[in-house]
Amino acid sequence: MTCSGVRQRWIKHAKLISSCYPTAPGETGPKKNELALLVFYAKSKPAKLTKCGFYLERRVAADVRKRKKQDTEVSLAIVKALLNNCNRDINFFSQNILQIIDDCLGTEDIDLVSRATALFLTFCKYHDGSTLGIDNEFTALYENLIDKFAKFSMYKHDTNVILEQKYRSFGLNAIHAVVSSEALYGSDSKQQLKFIIPAILSNLIDSEIALEDLKKNDSDSLVEEDSTLQSRRFSLDVENVSKEENTRLAFHSLKQVFKSADQTNINWSIKPTFDFLEENNLWWPNSFGTTLVSIILSTFQAQDRFLLVTYIIQQLESIPKDSSSATAKQATLVEMLNFILNSDLNLDNLSIGDVLEDLLDLSLKFLRMSTGEKHSNGNLGEKMSDESNNENLNHKILNGLIKSIGGLATHIYYGTQIKDIMDRIIQFMRLRSTSDTSIRRSSETILFDEVSPTEARLLLIRCLDMVIETNREAAQRFPNISRYQVPVEIFQDTVELCLDPEHELRIAYSNVLTKFLEYNLPEETKENLITHDVPSLHFLNSLHLSLYQYALSSKAQPSDHVAISEILHSILNFFKYDQIIRGVPVLFKLQADLKEEKLENFARQRSMASVIVRYFYDISKLFGITELQQYIEDVIQERTMKCQLSRYIQPLSSFSPDIKTDLTASFDEEVNEETVNNNENGPLQPVDVWLDRQSIVSVLCQHPKLKNAVGSDLEFRLMAEWKPEEGFEQVKNDEYRIRVSRLLDGHKPSLSTPIIMTFEDSSTEFPKPVIKVEQLRDALAVSQTINDSSEHDTSVASDLESVSMVSLGGNTGKKKKKSKSKEVNAFLSTIDVKSARFVEITSSLVNPPYRIS
Repeated sequence: MTCSGVRQRWIKHAKLISSCYPTAPGETGPKKNELALLVFYAKSKPAKLTKCGFYLERRVAADVRKRKKQDTEVSLAIVKALLNNCNRDINFFSQNILQIIDDCLGTEDIDLVSRATALFLTFCKYHDGSTLGIDNEFTALYENLIDKFAKFSMYKHDTNVILEQKYRSFGLNAIHAVVSSEALYGSDSKQQLKFIIPAILSNLIDSEIALEDLKKNDSDSLVEEDSTLQSRRFSLDVENVSKEENTRLAFHSLKQVFKSADQTNINWSIKPTFDFLEENNLWWPNSFGTTLVSIILSTFQAQDRFLLVTYIIQQLESIPKDSSSATAKQATLVEMLNFILNSDLNLDNLSIGDVLEDLLDLSLKFLRMSTGEKHSNGNLGEKMSDESNNENLNHKILNGLIKSIGGLATHIYYGTQIKDIMDRIIQFMRLRSTSDTSIRRSSETILFDEVSPTEARLLLIRCLDMVIETNREAAQRFPNISRYQVPVEIFQDTVELCLDPEHELRIAYSNVLTKFLEYNLPEETKENLITHDVPSLHFLNSLHLSLYQYALSSKAQPSDHVAISEILHSILNFFKYDQIIRGVPVLFKLQADLKEEKLENFARQRSMASVIVRYFYDISKLFGITELQQYIEDVIQERTMKCQLSRYIQPLSSFSPDIKTDLTASFDEEVNEETVNNNENGPLQPVDVWLDRQSIVSVLCQHPKLKNAVGSDLEFRLMAEWKPEEGFEQVKNDEYRIRVSRLLDGHKPSLSTPIIMTFEDSSTEFPKPVIKVEQLRDALAVSQTINDSSEHDTSVASDLESVSMVSLGGNTGKKKKKSKSKEVNAFLSTIDVKSARFVEITSSLVNPPYRIS
């Protein structure tokens, strides 16, 4: 019987394929010999794969429609064999393969779905995505299959849990194959990831295993092991699939998605991730989002991690105020930022300046919002509970932003990074009149006037404190990384905060300054002598002026005097000898003012007198001056006997944490004790036991290291009268400096043209000898000949050597009075011009000497 036209067209490959199907009862699977012949035929003629694929597609469609399960399974096995052996030519029949898989997935037969999924895994293994985005029909079919598998991974069944886990296993294995394939980011995978990301995350949130536990127990060996087991399940066993296995497979798929991403397509995976968090309201107090970000961060390449920071900041800035979950979302996003910036992982390519600017803007924005909510909603009784929660969240958000700003000091990406961060925070305080350009984005930045200056500066001081603290901790965590020494003069414009009217701000500033000085002791202080540059000494003098006014302030409270004492202690450790020769006159000027009773009451006098005594006691302990220590102890004992010690400042003991932070303590309480006999020696008395300046200076002048460092005029400097209005003039006097500055740019030797001079013409100004052009005319004409001539024992250079050089530091003796012209003529007379003038010069610029044969 003659075949139809269609059959005639398929005759060869149709016969080969048809012969692979079993004919005898009980046979399962394709016939081996016939299948080998088909594979050989396809490999020999790759173009025939298109016809084979089309034929198999038509046959599977017919068998599925007729519910011929066995023939369909054989067809899937044939396609898989062709795929494994002809994978280099997969594009000839790739669309047919996907259509066959799609037809089998629609059967709802668990066995066919399993085999179709296994075929899809094999397809993803060889498919490189070269036709995605080019062949629209193939692209749509591929994305449709991904969508189906994503729905399988989220399959739910009310009664049959085993069936549910089977389908989820099919979907998750297919998704894992897709994200592990080269095709994922080989083209525009935005649409694929819209299906994949929600499917993966749905399995993670439905799991009984917390995401944090999955992260802790994760290891690279488990990834390969689990993947192997999942692939084997399709060919051997589909009966037992545990929920835990599916969860782990989803976890590994999640990691693979972000591991394969790069800067060009990273947002395709980040956006659906955050969209999923938004749709499922996985914000605070749920920690899922933060843990998820920690996994993503560890999976990203180091050079791509900064994009996650950028995206989160954009999300924070774009949250609408009227959103019901705005505060909870902000809290989670800030927590994510805090984790990222404080993690041990490097964030290469991160723009520190831009991120800092954004975080400072956000901090002031949330400060304004929290302040506004307090004033506008504080009287609504029915909303007190919600307001309390929001207030706690706002507090959490502000703390998180401050920690995030501090986190910028965790890793060092360029030398002056910490200095630049601190400098920018100080600029935001707007302590002095600044132009509009001081804030980079003035139109987008929260106006400083919209919040209380005190609250804003307190917030910024906390940021400074966090940067200093984080820098210190990071230096200990990463000791092998060198860190730039932040110059102390960075605080130059902040010393006025010591005199701020707000008590809390004064104490906060004093604490952060003290911490900076303690944490940033320069290496030079470990030596006998220190080296400080002019800017740092300007800062020291500025600080002395502010501390002097601070000490005499009528608004000062006990905690203020404690702050002054700690600052003095810190600058003594930081500047050492510089502080002694500059600080001693200041302290004795302050003691003179106390004698004149310039303070409001005797309680302040006693307290500040104790601060001064404590300072000199610190000097004796720091430099091991036992004689000074004994003298100070005698003064303290005498004051104790006469009830002249403050109850707040104890010169020989450390400050308690309470007095440092107690902003309610007042000198008025001590004033009341002056009339009450609460002490065994009687009521408190004004101070009349003062430090003797001459005695202290004499002891200090005997200290060998201090004397060696400063010089013979040490006593004069320590006894000099310090005047507040002349404080800045001290640093201008070079004689007042101990050693040369660290900034050596102005002191480096520079190259200069040597000056040839003679004894006869030398003078105090060392002028250059003047030689006229006509006097050298003949010499220049024969210079080439002289150099080439072997008859001359000397040259111009040797003649120049005969000219004596004047020693700048030596004595030239008696100067000769010969004219310059005679000397030059005598020099020229040594040159044989006559014989040289008629020498034929064959070399020139056109014919250089090395070309002359």
